Amino acid sequence: MSRKEKWAAIIASSFVIPILVFCLPLVYSVMIKLFDLPFLTNPGALMLEAREVVVQPMMYADELDSIEKTTATPKGIVKVSSERANIRSKPKVVKGNEIGETTKGNYLLYYDTEKVNDALWYRIQKRDDLAAGWISYITVKEVATSENEVDDMEPLEEFMDQYLQNVIKSIESYDFSIVEPFLLPKSAIYKEQKDYLNYLSEKQIQEELLSHRVIDAIVLEKDQIWIRTIEFYNITYGDGSVKRKDFVSEYLITVVDENEYKLNRLLGTYQQN
Repeated sequence: MSRKEKWAAIIASSFVIPILVFCLPLVYSVMIKLFDLPFLTNPGALMLEAREVVVQPMMYADELDSIEKTTATPKGIVKVSSERANIRSKPKVVKGNEIGETTKGNYLLYYDTEKVNDALWYRIQKRDDLAAGWISYITVKEVATSENEVDDMEPLEEFMDQYLQNVIKSIESYDFSIVEPFLLPKSAIYKEQKDYLNYLSEKQIQEELLSHRVIDAIVLEKDQIWIRTIEFYNITYGDGSVKRKDFVSEYLITVVDENEYKLNRLLGTYQQN
């Protein structure tokens, strides 16, 4: 190439480059409109969507498995039949070994039994409102054993997923009517859910459900099912701070029809972190 041709090429490129720079945004916007490519306009939005759809449900898989392995499966469930029942540190009646008490109608998981002088005792684990210890057969009625485990968990898992998702929606708008259809009317959880929603509204607290799983389910008497879940949340407080909280929760579900469930009672919820 001669010197004259080189100078001509340099001069031409000095015009072409600004034209390309000027035209690229126009070409860019035309491509977006023609091909509807949102990732070109907002790659962050696409990544956020991918995180929610693909990553988020799997984020806590290891922790779910870990908690499930360390959460013992009960041997059965008893229902307190006496007005009041003592929890004792050992399976025998000795003055001073009372470590707590429970009341009539309460459901308790038991993890072992022991017979002492022809008296049967049930070993229960600690919960938020109850100490770990032993309770006498005289004050309780056995309503289920681990042999009563639910075979097909899928309907229960679908119900709990819908319930928990609608709890979050009700919190987002502080609207009790969103979650109300999942609750048994006049039940303990009906009032508790309404009171809890009012509390969150007053404190301007929001919850984000990250993941959950039903890990145990046992059929009780009179169309009742006891279930245990693992639930992971991000809690956003009124001051803008966010905390991750994980819970193992126990619920009593009433079967109101062959294929219809209603939440009857929150038996207990135990924070893991």
